[in-house]
Amino acid sequence: MTEYLKKRKDKWSWKNWAFLCGLIYILIMAGMFGCCRMQFGGAAGGLIAAVFAVSLAAMAVMTVISYPVRREKEIMRECGQEQDGQEVQEALYRQEVQEALYRRLGEFADTVLFEYRYRDGAILFTPNASGQIEIPVLKNVLEKYVKRPPAQGENRCFEFRMKANKEEYRWCICHVRAEYDGADTPVCLIGKLDDITKQKEREEQLLFQSTRDGLTGVYNKTAFEYMMEETLKRGSRGCLYMIDIDNFKDVNDQYGHQAGDKILVKIGELLREIFRDSDLIGRVGGDEFVVYSECGETKTRAMKLLNGTADFTKEGEHRISVSIGIAASTGELDEEYQELFSKADQAMYRAKQEGKNRIAWYEE
Repeated sequence: MTEYLKKRKDKWSWKNWAFLCGLIYILIMAGMFGCCRMQFGGAAGGLIAAVFAVSLAAMAVMTVISYPVRREKEIMRECGQEQDGQEVQEALYRQEVQEALYRRLGEFADTVLFEYRYRDGAILFTPNASGQIEIPVLKNVLEKYVKRPPAQGENRCFEFRMKANKEEYRWCICHVRAEYDGADTPVCLIGKLDDITKQKEREEQLLFQSTRDGLTGVYNKTAFEYMMEETLKRGSRGCLYMIDIDNFKDVNDQYGHQAGDKILVKIGELLREIFRDSDLIGRVGGDEFVVYSECGETKTRAMKLLNGTADFTKEGEHRISVSIGIAASTGELDEEYQELFSKADQAMYRAKQEGKNRIAWYEE
C-alpha cells in the first residue's frame, strides 16, 4: 500500500486523497465501535458513535470551507502546467522553423554553411557542400582563424580558390565568426561560403577591357607603359620593337576605315602568333604597335613579321608592309621606358627613310 501511494501521490488530486482518508477513518471508527460495544456494552458504543458522528460533521465542514482555496490552487497549477506545455510547443515550433530555414539555405547551389568544432576539430557542412568543397583546402585557409579566432561579435572575410571537381577551379568568399563559452574560450567557428566565380570572371573581363585595345585585343598604350615600367624595374634585358604600318593613311583613304580596321586586326593576330605569351604586345597609336621580348632571335622574329604582313595582302589590293625599329634595353634598374621607346622610335623612322618595309636597329 505504501509503495502504491508513493507511485500515485504525484498523480492524485485532493479528492482522491480525501476519499482515501475518509475510508480509512470510517474503518478505524467502525472497528473501535465494535470493540467497545463488545467489551463495555451499549453505553460505550453510543459514546463512540457520537464521537464518530461529530468528527464526520467536522470533516465535512472543513472540506466545504477549504474547497475554494484548494480549487484555486488546483486551477493555478493546471494553468501553470498548460503554460509550460505551451512554451514547450512554441520552442519546438521555433526549432522546426529554424531547421526548415537551415535546410532551405542548404538548397542554394552557391552557398554553403559550415561549423568548425574546437572540441574534436571536425567540420560540419550543409548537404549542398557535397562535390563543391575540398575539406583539406578549407582547413588550410581556416588554420590561422582557428589559431587566432575573431573576437566576440566580429566577422571576418577572405577569398580563396578551390577545386570544385576534377578539372574546374572556383573562387569562394568566406565569412566567419567565432562562438565563445563563459570563460572566453572559443567553442566553434561558424562560416558561410559563397561561390563568386562569376563575379571574378566579370572583374577579370572589366580588367581586360580596361587594359586592352578594343579593336586588336593587345595592350592599350596606358597598360603597355605600366607593364614596361614594372618590367624594367627588375633589370630586364630584352628588345623593344617599334612597328609602323607603311602608307596606312592611303589605305583608309582608298578603301575606307573598315578596311583599315581589318588590317589592324590582322597585324595584332600576327604579332600574337610570332611572339610568346610572356612577351608584351601593345598598340600605342593609330597604326603603331610595340612589342617587348626578353627572348632572343630578334632578327628572325622581325623577318617573320615582314613576311607575314606581305602574305595576308590579297592580289590586286593595296600592298601592306611595315617598318620596324628595334632598341635593346640596358638591364639597368634605373632605365626609363620612355627613353627606350624613343630609341626604338628613332630606329623605326630611319627604316622608313631608307625605303620602308625593313628593319633598323638603334645605334648610338
